[in-house]
Amino acid sequence: MRISYSKASSNDFQPSDERREALRSAMLLHGAKIYGYLCSRTGDAELAKDLSQETWLKVYRYFELRQFTEIGLLVRKARQVYLDHRRASKIRSIIEFRPELAQSGDPAPIATMDSHSEASLWEEFWNLFPNLAFDPVDQNCFWLIYRHNYTTKEVSERVGMPPSTIHDRVSRLVKQCREALDL
Repeated sequence: MRISYSKASSNDFQPSDERREALRSAMLLHGAKIYGYLCSRTGDAELAKDLSQETWLKVYRYFELRQFTEIGLLVRKARQVYLDHRRASKIRSIIEFRPELAQSGDPAPIATMDSHSEASLWEEFWNLFPNLAFDPVDQNCFWLIYRHNYTTKEVSERVGMPPSTIHDRVSRLVKQCREALDL
């Protein structure tokens, strides 16, 4: 079953008394369930309250009136809001991709708060493959993805290449490493 949400952008959105009343009745009917679901996911009552409000705002803006009371759709939207919040609040290491270092062939092109230990870890890892010559940009991309949990999209924005190119280059590097280690 395909679900269609109204395509109205925030500029086209027109509040109405009918939508307000439908939201009010949906909140009375399912508000506690949505809040309880978000409390169970977050473990934080205040955060669940904020995410619940955000969920209801999205329901009000984008759902069709008949969808306001469908609990399955409401829980799905609450889950999406929760996951969006988790993704947005995910803490990343303080990392800087410096292409000028990758160009110069410097073995430690990533600077972190503890750059000495990071550089030694970098050196130790790449010394496992003494007979392989890797492109420094590919090494940087690999390091950001596998060491620092960056997504391919995030790395592509830093490097200035399409995500598919990053994926292909890193996959090729991983394959070379596995072959070198006989995995």
